[in-house]
Amino acid sequence: MRRRRAFVLAALVALATLGSAPRHARAGAWSPEAGHGYLKLWSRYFFGYDYIDSRGNSQPLRRYHELSLATYGEYGLGRGFALVWQTDLVHLYTLVDPRDDKRQAHVAPGDPMLGLRYAFFHSGRLSMATQFGVRAPLASDSVQQEVYGSSAGNPRLGELRVGAGVWDIGGELSVGYGFDHGYLQAGFGYLARTGGFDDVLEFALEGGADVNARLSLRARLLGRLPIDTGDAPAHTSPSGVGNGTRYLAWVLEWERRVGESWSLGGTLEGGAGLVRRQAGGPVFTLYVARRL
Repeated sequence: MRRRRAFVLAALVALATLGSAPRHARAGAWSPEAGHGYLKLWSRYFFGYDYIDSRGNSQPLRRYHELSLATYGEYGLGRGFALVWQTDLVHLYTLVDPRDDKRQAHVAPGDPMLGLRYAFFHSGRLSMATQFGVRAPLASDSVQQEVYGSSAGNPRLGELRVGAGVWDIGGELSVGYGFDHGYLQAGFGYLARTGGFDDVLEFALEGGADVNARLSLRARLLGRLPIDTGDAPAHTSPSGVGNGTRYLAWVLEWERRVGESWSLGGTLEGGAGLVRRQAGGPVFTLYVARRL
């Protein structure tokens, strides 16, 4: 009994993938069978009301918004292997300059990620997998707009950027356990960044359950922690794109299955602490997904 409890605790603490149950998107501890997979298309809206600097101090922003259209997919190759990809198709940033109340808009592509997952262990309800991926820098890392706060005196807060301009190479290890009508998953990931950027530790904890034959609910706790491995300067962009961003965030998700293969869903996300070098505010997503 003690050994079982220790294993469950380790699995909960050690999560690295943003995954879900095997039949849902980003199923980190599971791989689809050969010839099968999962496709997901979603729209994400972020309303940022303040900028949180490296010390945790916040300054109000004047109407900062992000809107993106993104895609995710995984396809089973057989023997536990699966091809995985994810990218923003297009990303729109808008920010009002409080000094003259003028809004500027910036459009950028996403930085695509291509990865390979290997589910190397499966016994009963327990599964373990590792994943390796590379993200290419397509979006420009140049300054798009100077950022000023909306408080008295309009202090300069930083510079809006829409791309990091560096390659990211990541590895993840995930553990998942399925129940009759739910699952629990945990893992841990390491992201090596080029260009002198600090490497990053990522972790997540997730659970979900079927309310009925059509409706599922899930909850996640996600974290990102940069470690001091590089010499590049940290960014000061409300987008959080660049070097030095950290956060702890929660996610609540619902998904309703429509027919045998299609699903509709959405999420509500927010910061749970440790947020640094990015805007704070709620995030909403709506998505459509299909199992292949």
